[in-house]
Amino acid sequence: MKFLLTADLHLRLNEPLGVQISDFHGFKINDRLADKFVMLEQMVATAIKHDVDWFVILGDLFDYPNPPEILRFLFFQAIAPLWEKKKISTLLLAGNHGTDDWQAHNLMSESWVSQGAFETMSTPFVKTFMNRAGEEIPIVGFPEMKPDVLDDWFVKLENRDPEPFAFGHLGLAFSKVEASDFRVTSGVEVTKFSRFKHVFLGDFHRPQELANCQYVGSPFIIDLGEIDYIHSYLVATLTSIGGWKSEAFVLQDPLSCEVRNIKIDSNTRNEDFMKLFAPKKTGMKEFLCLKLSIDKASASLPIVDFKKLQADLLNLGFYWVRFDFDFVDNKILDVDRVAAKAGGIDWAYLEYCKQHSFTEEVANYGRKIMGELRATKKAEN
Repeated sequence: MKFLLTADLHLRLNEPLGVQISDFHGFKINDRLADKFVMLEQMVATAIKHDVDWFVILGDLFDYPNPPEILRFLFFQAIAPLWEKKKISTLLLAGNHGTDDWQAHNLMSESWVSQGAFETMSTPFVKTFMNRAGEEIPIVGFPEMKPDVLDDWFVKLENRDPEPFAFGHLGLAFSKVEASDFRVTSGVEVTKFSRFKHVFLGDFHRPQELANCQYVGSPFIIDLGEIDYIHSYLVATLTSIGGWKSEAFVLQDPLSCEVRNIKIDSNTRNEDFMKLFAPKKTGMKEFLCLKLSIDKASASLPIVDFKKLQADLLNLGFYWVRFDFDFVDNKILDVDRVAAKAGGIDWAYLEYCKQHSFTEEVANYGRKIMGELRATKKAEN
């Protein structure tokens, strides 16, 4: 039985990586949101081409509960060919972004739901999946849930014969976060899932495997911390006796990323950066991230006008320009996570750094700014 498996699309009207309004199927929406719907249509085309039996979204389809009608409409418009052309059913698991707050009948007509075209799961389940040839596979589901509910569910499973596979949306301890090698220490222990042959998960956006558990990852870049690794989705073939194989597919994301690691010192000037880049082709969406490390032996900060540098690089045709600064103990102080295109980074922070040496005080100031930015972003959402 074939499944297309994806997770964490985080569809939202206020896409932080969008910079303008686009006309998409007659709707005026953020251009990055339009990109996401185009890529969702690519996934649907792959599902139809490979004749999958189920299109499964492992949580966090939307970025918030009770998504606006325009998001729901465009989502179902994108996946409609699955059922209309091939009778491929869609299954959506609840994630940690509130997707259990709405029900299927709020998203799609009752007739589609009754036909089996679309299902949502917000509580633990054991579901017997059936393909069009009549083959059956029992699969356990772990939507987003509280730890005590999860523990109770594992107790109930002890009285059952082991099912070969599980789908879920949860955070495993020691998973890697974004593009770094940092691993979270809290979360569900992977040993809890030892009864299964393989577990496919959503939640962490970075594709990775821990023992028999596999995060399929987000199919495209969601935010600025995700530019350093390949995003994909899976087409997996599962058998009732526990055999499985999968193939990863990479979307044609119109937003490409160029990451440069550059060491600077007190002699570095704006023109030194501009020599490194050529004008971009019209219509490209290339994101530039400059990871700047400071020569610790340097007696003073480089005399660089970063605000002008960003403007000059944007004039070359880059879609967005971002700076990361490596100040103390090689810890990146990522100060523009929620900044708009025109602003770039926190210029007050740069002015502060120009007047101080590279000390822990500077690093702490950067962390303080990051906390304030995240709090502001959370309040806006």
